[in-house]
Amino acid sequence: MGLILAVISASALLLFQQVPIPGDIEARLREKISIDARDDAYLYNAADFYIYSDDHATQKLLIDGATGNIDGEGTLDVAGAVTLSGAVGGTTLNASADVDVGTWLNLSARTAISLTAAGIITPTGTYQPLTSAAAVTTSTTLAVANGGETGDLLLLRNANASAAITIDGTGGNVECKANIALGAGDTLTLIWNGTDWNCQSSYDNS
Repeated sequence: MGLILAVISASALLLFQQVPIPGDIEARLREKISIDARDDAYLYNAADFYIYSDDHATQKLLIDGATGNIDGEGTLDVAGAVTLSGAVGGTTLNASADVDVGTWLNLSARTAISLTAAGIITPTGTYQPLTSAAAVTTSTTLAVANGGETGDLLLLRNANASAAITIDGTGGNVECKANIALGAGDTLTLIWNGTDWNCQSSYDNS
């Protein structure tokens, strides 16, 4: 049998001691709950912990009791150091100070983009492989779609077996002072300055 706490419409302060409850506990508080834990707090049996921004409709935070994974929709603001020992998933990891990578900075290859003549490269991540059915040259007005944020880094790699892919570097938003012909396996690194893609380096791996 569970213990159900009545709905409290005013601010509430609940002090919990070690009281075994043989069933579920359901607590609904419409304004504020303050838990003063003088000792460790536990959730047993791989219980999940959910936080919603409204009436059980929009999930904002989930702590998975079985895996320990934390799934949040907001911003993690930490004043001190953060140690990440596993993979970091999601959309954006913001850091206002130095980021120290102790082992490898791994750039996952995105799904290769198949280019046609005068096509526009629309990258989906930093490491963007390219393919084509034959030798092609990108659009001369917009070779690469605009970056999302100033400082975006883009690594293009020709994943073809032999056909060259030429990136227009003079007429559009790619500033390389010349066209860049990427042979099979060649790479081009660009950085978005807020207006254009600036060439950082290109390498002939053929």
